[in-house]
Amino acid sequence: MKKLYSLWVLLFLFYGSILAQRTVIGMIQDKDGNPLIGASIIVKSSPAIGIVTDVEGKFSLDVPNEATKLTVCYIGYY
Repeated sequence: MKKLYSLWVLLFLFYGSILAQRTVIGMIQDKDGNPLIGASIIVKSSPAIGIVTDVEGKFSLDVPNEATKLTVCYIGYY
């Protein structure tokens, strides 16, 4: 019975950590509408969380709920 209870507690904690984030999807373009390939998108409050845009300038990033700002960096832009 104790093992079953421990399993339920672990599943609940794991499920709670999944719900504590949201997915941000976007596209980074220059002023002319051209995609910025390889631009870095970083969560401002958690610099360890980030991603790089693909060849179409698109990205998808799982962001903690408490995060409110993203930083976009690209050579020549900031």
